[in-house]
Amino acid sequence: MKWYTVIFLFILVFWFTNCNQKQKIGIPGVNPEQISINDKQGEKGLLSTFIDSTQYIKLETKPECIIGRIDKIIIQRDKIYILHNGNSQILVFNSSGKYLFGINSKGKGPGEYISIIDFDIDKSSNEILICQSRNLMVFSENGKFLKSHNFPFFAYNMHKMENFYFYSLGFDLPNVEKFNLYEIDRETFSLIRATFPTCINTDQYITSNNNAFSSHHDELWFHYGINDTIYSISKSKTLPIYSIHFGHNTTIDQVARTDNSHERITLMNSPDFLHGFSNLLFNERFVWFEYGYQGNNHFVLFDRKNRKTKDYLDLKNDFENKSLKSPFYMDDNSLFFLVQPYSFFEDIDSVPEKIKRKIGDMNLKIDDNPLILKAYFKSGQ
Repeated sequence: MKWYTVIFLFILVFWFTNCNQKQKIGIPGVNPEQISINDKQGEKGLLSTFIDSTQYIKLETKPECIIGRIDKIIIQRDKIYILHNGNSQILVFNSSGKYLFGINSKGKGPGEYISIIDFDIDKSSNEILICQSRNLMVFSENGKFLKSHNFPFFAYNMHKMENFYFYSLGFDLPNVEKFNLYEIDRETFSLIRATFPTCINTDQYITSNNNAFSSHHDELWFHYGINDTIYSISKSKTLPIYSIHFGHNTTIDQVARTDNSHERITLMNSPDFLHGFSNLLFNERFVWFEYGYQGNNHFVLFDRKNRKTKDYLDLKNDFENKSLKSPFYMDDNSLFFLVQPYSFFEDIDSVPEKIKRKIGDMNLKIDDNPLILKAYFKSGQ
């Protein structure tokens, strides 16, 4: 079990211990649309039925840009930004995969950081925004340090739209009411509002907090720990847009009711504990997310127009590469995946001929940097 998983489970236990009543966050008079999973409305499907064609982008491999563990990828205009948290650096490539520059300013001096919690790109200025636990650092689009701001809460995720939005776990603020979502003014860096108290809803599932924000063009969505709702947020309002219904699973309700910490942890480690709702992506046509249940990852693609859910999308045995994992980005017409080169060489006999030709054309080597696979949706779907 990874260290941040242990920390996350500890935080969940802390939440449950200190919340005696379940709390449902909602907006009076606003009913979010329901996405139903594991019931008659949910249809099993294969991702390949939605995909028309694919394209591989080979990320350049050089000594100064060797990629190990990847924590986050952002595609903004003609650049690809990769957070390599193993080395606490951000690597920047162009849209063809050529390495441009990196930000590697680990230290304790001016313009330096201890570690990177999250990062984002300012869509208006192309500035690179690096979030530490209680500090935001601003770098130019070419990687030069410009300024920094402090804030009085622990931030886990951040996103820049009209203003700055921070997702906070809220557990380290003594003697004050704790919140999950903070909005900070982009000019003065003063607090505009704090919403979603951290004594939170346990009706449905646990979100894994790896990325509380998802955006498409000028629309920003937010989902947070132990809540069954996806919210659309802006400078003036926060509205529930979707709620996720997982059928008749009761394990989380049992977790919420018990006062015994040992029993609580046992339930949270049981196969019936719905967990890991994560990787929320969307565009005007689809909503994508995944969750863990009974030891397996489940992938969901919701058709926003036809209001149909495709569940149990099998990526490993359905698509081009058996090592294919979750997509990290969705634009208007496609999904983006990360592919490790070694996966093509482990069982080369099972690789389709058309993929072998692509490998040959790219002069791919087993220890090269990862590839980005861009999968285009079929038109009209």
